[in-house]
Amino acid sequence: MRLLAIDVGKGTEDVFFWDSNTMSSPENAIQLILPSSASEMSLRIKETAQRSGELLLRGEIMGGEPWHKVLYELAQNEVKIYATESAAMSLRYDLSLVKRKGINIVSEEVIAERIRNNPEAEIQTSDVNWSRLKQLFASMKVSLAEIDAILVCVQDHGLPPNPDVSVKAFRTKMHAEFLRKTQTLSALLFDSRSVPSEFPRLTSNLQAIQQRFGQVPFSFVMDSSLAVLSGVFLDPAVSAEDWNLVVNFGNGHTVLGMFSPEGKISGIFETHTHLVARSPEQFRSQLVDFLEEKLRNEKILEAGGHGCVYFENFESPDKTWVIGPRRSLAKELDLDFSFAHPIGNMMMSGPLGMIRLAFPGLLESA
Repeated sequence: MRLLAIDVGKGTEDVFFWDSNTMSSPENAIQLILPSSASEMSLRIKETAQRSGELLLRGEIMGGEPWHKVLYELAQNEVKIYATESAAMSLRYDLSLVKRKGINIVSEEVIAERIRNNPEAEIQTSDVNWSRLKQLFASMKVSLAEIDAILVCVQDHGLPPNPDVSVKAFRTKMHAEFLRKTQTLSALLFDSRSVPSEFPRLTSNLQAIQQRFGQVPFSFVMDSSLAVLSGVFLDPAVSAEDWNLVVNFGNGHTVLGMFSPEGKISGIFETHTHLVARSPEQFRSQLVDFLEEKLRNEKILEAGGHGCVYFENFESPDKTWVIGPRRSLAKELDLDFSFAHPIGNMMMSGPLGMIRLAFPGLLESA
C-alpha cells in the first residue's frame, strides 16, 4: 500500500510517504518537514505585487494569518487585488468582510482572463505546495502516481450558519457533536461522503486531492490538532498506560485530550499557543480546572481560547504526554510529563494519526 499523509501547520508542512511493498517499516518511510505554504506566502505576495503591479489570486481555501495582513496592507496602498471566491475565503469565510478590506472578488472566468493579460500577477492559494512535493519526490526517483491513499490535515475553524455565533465556540461545538457519537477520534476523519459543509477548508482540501490525483482509492481530511492526538498512540509507551492526558503544543493551537484505557476520548480542551506562552500561570490554572471537570467554555472564550468538552467522568491521568513544535512550553508549567515520540519523530504525529484512524492496525503490524 502506498500512502501519502500531510499535516499542514502554521509553520511547517509535515509529509509522510510509505510504500509497504518496498519499505520495511514506518520508520523507513520518507519523512519531510518543510516550511508551510503559508509561511512563504507573505514574501511571494510582496515580490509579485512589486513585479507585476497587481495580484490575481485563485485556487483553494488556504490558511495563514500573516499573509492576510500583508495582502490587506497592499490593498490599502492601492495595489489592485482580485480573487476568486474560493481564494478569497482563505481570508475570511464571510466574503463581505473581505470586500471591505479592498479585495475584488471575481469569477473564475474573469480571473483567468486577467491572468492571460498579466501572468506574472498570479498567486495560487493552496494549503499543500503540491508542485514542490512532486519535484522533491521526482528528485528521489519516487513517483506519486498510483497512490492508494492521500490524507491531509489542516486547521479549520468552521463556518457557523449564524454569523452571530462565535467562530471559536462553533469549532468546539462541531467537534463535540461528532465525538459524542463514538468518543473516538475516527469520528473526525472525513472522506468525500462525510465531510461536513461547515468545514469549508477541509472540504476544499479534499477537492484539491481529487482534482490533482483523480480517483484516488482513499482520500481523507482531518483537523490537524486532533490528528496529532491520535498519532501519539503510536508511541508504545503511551499505549502501555491506562489513562493518558495528551497535550499538543502546536505553533498556533494548544489542544489537550484525556483518553480512557479503551482509547476513548473523555474530554478535550483547546486554546491558542500564544496565550500559553504569554501567561503560563493562566494555562496551568485552566489545566487544573480541566482535570477536575471545572473548566467552562465561557472562561476559555473570555481568555481568547476555544473551549472544552467532557464526555464521561475522568480518572486522574496515569501519565501526561507532551508533543508538538512548541512542546518546550511544558517546562514552564511545573508539570510531571514525558515527551511522546511516535516512530521516533514527534513531528510525524499528524500524518501518522490520520493513517492510524483510516487504516487501523496497519502501522502497528508493520
